[in-house]
Order: sequence, then structure tokens, then C-alpha cells
Amino acid sequence: MNKKILISLGIIAALALYIVFSGRDWSSDIPELGWKDSPDEIRISSQDGSIRLYAKEGKWLINDEAYPADQGAVDNIVDKMKDLEITDLISKQGYLEKYELTPEKRKLVEMKKGGSVFRTVSFGKKGPTGRHTFIAVDDKKDVYLASGVFDGVVNKTVDELRDKTIMKITRDDVSSLSLSRMGRTFVFDKKQVDEPETGGGKETDGKAGKDQKPAKKKTDIWVCRGFEKVAIDRTKIDQILAALDPLKASGFAAPDAKVAGAPVSTVKITAGGKNIDVAIYGKDKDNRHLAKSSESPYVFTMDEWKAKKFFIDSLDGFRKRE
Repeated sequence: MNKKILISLGIIAALALYIVFSGRDWSSDIPELGWKDSPDEIRISSQDGSIRLYAKEGKWLINDEAYPADQGAVDNIVDKMKDLEITDLISKQGYLEKYELTPEKRKLVEMKKGGSVFRTVSFGKKGPTGRHTFIAVDDKKDVYLASGVFDGVVNKTVDELRDKTIMKITRDDVSSLSLSRMGRTFVFDKKQVDEPETGGGKETDGKAGKDQKPAKKKTDIWVCRGFEKVAIDRTKIDQILAALDPLKASGFAAPDAKVAGAPVSTVKITAGGKNIDVAIYGKDKDNRHLAKSSESPYVFTMDEWKAKKFFIDSLDGFRKRE
């Protein structure tokens, strides 16, 4: 058989293979993962334990302790799972251990609606490029490659998923602010006074209104009790109120944690007729201050740089500079 015949046969064979495989529906190997209804329960589990997120009365809660969950964190999990995109079928034979998809290695995410599971995804190791993840769907042995990484879904701790907002205030409603530290207390009250005149107001037209004076405008100022003659810089008060609107925890202490001794600093505000307080205590093993608030049942932690915003030792920093 000469060389030309061999080349011709090779071309014919290549064309035959093309015709056979071009007619195959490769997309049938990749399942559709979209869903219509949003979940009302999510369970994330691994060999190290599990976290249960569930919706109740319009809010997401965590585990049996019913810790309020951070809505943004839950939305991120739902969006990542809903938009999960499979790019390739890797194996129909299993080989789960190779891709860290065995029960001992995988991270399992179950999405539920009305008590029924409608999607289960096992997450294994990352792909060679670090931009994909090996997964299995609905407890089947097929291994797929999904676009993206999912650390923000499967590696979150309870502390990271909790809502860290301790309190919110409407700053304009705050009428009093008290800061206590080292035996000294500074109480700032908001008062309304007449705005200083900047030049004579215009007289009204006509004889009847010629001598009528325009009503004076009011403005808010802050006054420190016992130091009424000291002009207070309003921006300094606003900075403290900004740190409280909202006040977010760095983290949370253990459920059975207790605060001991006197607080190192106390903040009290009156807003809209409601009294709110925050007490800051000594540091924990992670060098964060423990704290409690009348707005939360939990002992939380506060980074030192944030706690220092409320450490006031004198009135000098609040004086208005001319």
C-alpha cells in the first residue's frame, strides 16, 4: 500500500470521527443547576461540623442558638450557589478521593425549601489554576469542574456569619451623650439657640410691615454640663456619634463568657427619648476589648482602635478652636 493511499485513508478516518462526534450532544453531560425558588434553609457541613442557616419571621438565624445572621453573608452564599457554573465533566467513574470529594474531605452544601432538599453540592479541592473547583452534585458520582472558588461559602465560621451590628441610632435624634472613663464623666447636651445675625434682615414692604422683624433661625449646639462656658466643637461630637451609627462588633465572646470588674469606659446616649448604653471592659486573649450594650444580649468584642474613640480623659479635644 503506497503512501498516497495511506494518507487518503487517514483523511477518511478523520472525517468519519468528526461526523460521529460532531453529532453528539456534549452539553447533556453537564446538568442545569438553576432554581426558581430561593431557599429558606441552608446547611453547610464537613468532617469538622455543620452550620445551619434558616429563615424565620423574615430574618436569617444560625443554629439552635438562633444567632441573627448577617444578611449580606447569607445573600452571598445564595448568589454563589444559584450562579454556580459547571464548565466541564471530569469523570463519570467517581474517583472521589482524587478530587477530595469523599465524606471525609468534602464540604457539603444543602439548599432546602419548605423542609425539602432541592440542591446538594459537594465541594472538593481547587483546580490546577486555582480558579476552578471540583464538585459533585446531588450525591452522584460524576465529578465536574465549576468556575470560581467557594471559600466564602464553605469555610465561613459561625462568628463570621453572625450579624455584627450591635446598635443603630438616628443622629439627629440624639439629645444627650455621656462619656465616662477613669472616674471622670463628661455629659454633652444638645440645645437650640438663635443663629448669630450675619447682617440686618430686609424690612417687609408696606407700612404695616415696615417695622416687622424676621423670625430668628435656630441652630443646634452642644454644651458640656459643668463647663457651659466652653464652646464645644460639634464635629468632635459627630465623630463619636458616627462610631455608634452603626456600632459593629469585631466578633463575639463565647456564649458563656462573663465580663468581670468595672468597665474601662462607658458610653450613654439618649436618642428619641430612649436611653442606650455601651460598656467597654478589659481585653481578651486576642487583644480585643470585651463589651456589652443595652441593645444586644451578647458579649461582643471591639478592636482597640475602635474602643479608643470612646476613651475621653479631658475636655481639651472638644474645645472649639477660634
